[in-house]
Amino acid sequence: MKNIKILIFLSIFSLVTYFWFSNKDNFLMSNIDSKQGIYEFTEWNEDELYRLKGEWEFYPKQFIDENQSDFDSKQYQTVEHLWTQDPNFNHGFGYASYRLNISGLDPNKQYGLLLEEAGSSYELYVNGRLILSNGKVSNNIENAINENYTDKGVFFSDSSGNANIVIHISNFVKINSGFNFAPLLSSYERMINYYETTMIIELFVFSAMFSLGLIFLLITLIVKDRRSYFMAILTFLFSIRIISIGNHLIYVLNPYINLPLIWIIRFEYLSVYLMLPAFLFLVNTFKIYKSDFYFKSAIVLSTFFTLVSLISNQGQLELLYYVFQFLIGLFGLQLIYSCYMALKKGIIDLLSVIALFITISLALVLNFVLQDVRNSFYYMVMIFTLFIAASVIYRFSVISERTIHLESIVKIDPLTKLWNRSYLNDLKQNGLKFDQEDYLFVLFIDLNEFKQINDEYGHKIGDEVLRIAARRLRNSCHDSDQIIRYGGDEFLIFANMKDSNSIEKVIKRIRDNFVEPFSIGDIKINLSLAIGYHPFNPREDDLETIIAFSDKKMYEDKRSQANL
Repeated sequence: MKNIKILIFLSIFSLVTYFWFSNKDNFLMSNIDSKQGIYEFTEWNEDELYRLKGEWEFYPKQFIDENQSDFDSKQYQTVEHLWTQDPNFNHGFGYASYRLNISGLDPNKQYGLLLEEAGSSYELYVNGRLILSNGKVSNNIENAINENYTDKGVFFSDSSGNANIVIHISNFVKINSGFNFAPLLSSYERMINYYETTMIIELFVFSAMFSLGLIFLLITLIVKDRRSYFMAILTFLFSIRIISIGNHLIYVLNPYINLPLIWIIRFEYLSVYLMLPAFLFLVNTFKIYKSDFYFKSAIVLSTFFTLVSLISNQGQLELLYYVFQFLIGLFGLQLIYSCYMALKKGIIDLLSVIALFITISLALVLNFVLQDVRNSFYYMVMIFTLFIAASVIYRFSVISERTIHLESIVKIDPLTKLWNRSYLNDLKQNGLKFDQEDYLFVLFIDLNEFKQINDEYGHKIGDEVLRIAARRLRNSCHDSDQIIRYGGDEFLIFANMKDSNSIEKVIKRIRDNFVEPFSIGDIKINLSLAIGYHPFNPREDDLETIIAFSDKKMYEDKRSQANL
């Protein structure tokens, strides 16, 4: 029943999150369709973001000036547009320019442009004014500085409402060049809001994943749970992936970092590649496969991906990505079959199966269908983590419940079902919890002549006498009082009361409950008690000392009864 409730909640949450993520990229965002490098706005929505797609003028191997009207090399390319490798530039792509003329703008309004991961290095001009730059653009490899991260800029149109956008891009290393994403245009206020919201989402997801990793690591240290350990690794890998996407988040968190772009790319790919072996390690903890198939596969894959990622260039990393996609599909199909067989045999529960199934499904969708939608990755990460976390936390709760149950068994006397000396030792170490306005007394109780009962009737009858005595002690005390079998026929009671004079009433109630003979079959046994007590202030008194005082007074009571 608990699993079903978790599944219903997470399924509803997953659907709501999916629609939120899927609508976010399309919310108040339009794609404009320029023709031959020209687009005219006939109407403008202040709250809308415009993706500058369509035909741009394209000038390979040239850095053009915005005032130049035509070139023999002018082409038209549809943006988004990625370059093909140029063999003349030794594993690179070369350099080029793009141009788009926009009209119909308001000369008195500020506009914002956002460029997301365009090329390796770029300069963006509007009406001849540089508003964005990334790295250093050059027509030769010696002078170029390669960088690639998202940034925004502000501009005004000319007095006629025209904006001539020129972008210079250079790339002399094998890293995608051109446009991964078409530039975004909007009012400057709307652009700031979009940019900051995107940054907040990325920071939030990064922080959430990193925090979850720490939580799983803490669970691992507490209960030595291997599943939590591999979940910690997975969430840390997600964190690295999130912080390396677009690279700008790294610079925002630490603007002084100067990590070469190729190493950022390597870490980005490596964080993705290691997710598969980490996931296989995790799957192995579900014991859905008789052999250590997933465990051995994970060791081989993690070693392979790590070594290859650290020495490969961009092209090799991209090629390896196709291998990675194939392996996801291969292991995904095998895992679905294994989950079906494990569920059929009752090896794993329904929640675990659904968690694994959703993970594989989302990974396949992410890699084969939604490669260009960054938020789909965040969605997959969030839902995957929630479902697996639910399984881990449920497992942790079961382990905790069992641990608490075992601890309680250890601290409970099996004969009388009262607390035992082990529980008393905990009280000595951790202290008693009680209302500071209450009065606390320690009562030491001994059953008179109990040894004679064992000698005359046997230990079986003696054990039954102890059980009855324990029940009568419980009936004599409040629920807040704690009763401990100290040893043999000796008992301790920690009694709370609002009035210090009430202790005499408690003692009288205990004695009255022992007036009636103990009936065990045909045997009737009269049993009296010796009781000693002493007030106890946990803030000032030593518990061991107070128990000794109560014990001493108990023997005084026993002697006084013997003299009657």
